[in-house]
Amino acid sequence: MIKRFTKVIVHPGMYHADELVALVLLRAYGISWEQYKRTRKISDEDRANPYVLIIDVGDVLDILKSNVDHHQDKRLPAACVLIADWLSSEGLMSRGVRLRFNAFLTEISDIDRGITKTKPATGLCEIVESLNRTMEFNDALNFVQEIVNAHKVRAEKYVKDYNLWKKFTRIGHRKIVIGDRFIADWLQMAREDGTLLFITPNNGNGGATMLSPDAVVDIPSHEGQTYRHSMGYMAKYNKIAVAEMHALDILK
Repeated sequence: MIKRFTKVIVHPGMYHADELVALVLLRAYGISWEQYKRTRKISDEDRANPYVLIIDVGDVLDILKSNVDHHQDKRLPAACVLIADWLSSEGLMSRGVRLRFNAFLTEISDIDRGITKTKPATGLCEIVESLNRTMEFNDALNFVQEIVNAHKVRAEKYVKDYNLWKKFTRIGHRKIVIGDRFIADWLQMAREDGTLLFITPNNGNGGATMLSPDAVVDIPSHEGQTYRHSMGYMAKYNKIAVAEMHALDILK
């Protein structure tokens, strides 16, 4: 994949979340350009030049020539999805990170294509629409860059932590996960693999915390507990072994 384009062309008028996210995804993965131009008048020379990146305008999808538009075919996803898939196919964005970006990008794409008629009030599409009233294109680009960078950091952290999650000990027909550390996104991981109870150490004091994703299992009181949440989805134990035995008893 070309790492530095001589020019990027995007459409004029109101800017949208899909082309902004497409551009900042490229920057997030080390792709840059010397200048950008906002126009719908694209020369044949620019269309044929792979060092001129044409995004969300031009009615052509030809990755080899760096033409990335979706308007010519209603079946195609928006520019941000096309760019993410391009980055993934080139090995710049890992498959795991691409999957973690999917909900974020699909929401933007579906709104841009008219599949979703109502923009979430706190969603990026609604925010970008408001930015058109107060920010120039380049300032909006930098604003969205911070949001996408945060998504990228979290997605990469999730992938790294998920690799640890898969290595954790499993007991009780693999419904109980015993970790050697706490993982911030444990809840999503538990939902995805059907975990019913997650046990994690308590700050090196020999104790443990037991967690039930979405409170699907009520953790009852036990003599080995030092604390139990009144809603029954979390409890602390004086020893990890006690927590493990209680978890097995709960799921009998």
